[in-house]
Amino acid sequence: MFILTISIEDAEKIDVLFRKFERPLGRYILKIVRDEILFEDVLQSTFYKVVKNIEKIGDINSKETKNYLYTIAYTTAIDSYNEKKLQESVTKPYDDTVINIIDEFHADEILAELSMSEEILACIEQLSEKDQDIIALKYGADWDNTKLAEHFNISEESVRKRISRAKIRLAVIIDKRKGGLSDER
Repeated sequence: MFILTISIEDAEKIDVLFRKFERPLGRYILKIVRDEILFEDVLQSTFYKVVKNIEKIGDINSKETKNYLYTIAYTTAIDSYNEKKLQESVTKPYDDTVINIIDEFHADEILAELSMSEEILACIEQLSEKDQDIIALKYGADWDNTKLAEHFNISEESVRKRISRAKIRLAVIIDKRKGGLSDER
């Protein structure tokens, strides 16, 4: 967990920066990512980075400050956009079979069972660390989407998408091992 202590002067600077740049940065980010939900996450991440580095900002009205904010917004937007495209490309090949796989394996039911078999756990271990984390917290620790959103510092919609994509990837792994899993439903 990141704990930030800031002076009253820095808090006022952050407030002024937010009020002055929220809308123009928002429009700029939206033009880059072209996605309302992703735009909100990028804008929040941009200001989070600004707050973490507030000591680097001198005069709020300077050209350097404006350039600094737009540079952070640009790199954050591009990184998030590329990550989104990568996630889409990972799940895209499975779009036609996803419904069949999920129907066949009832991913929600499998994941909801706290006494997961060793075979299911082995499948989960093949997921990325990011997917393992969200699956473990959602189904193992029984966290709701609000708590997950706060933990991962993303929107609840992003949480729902991450969970859905992780379940799809898990279903694909299970489908590949289909012959080795017993049907204990």
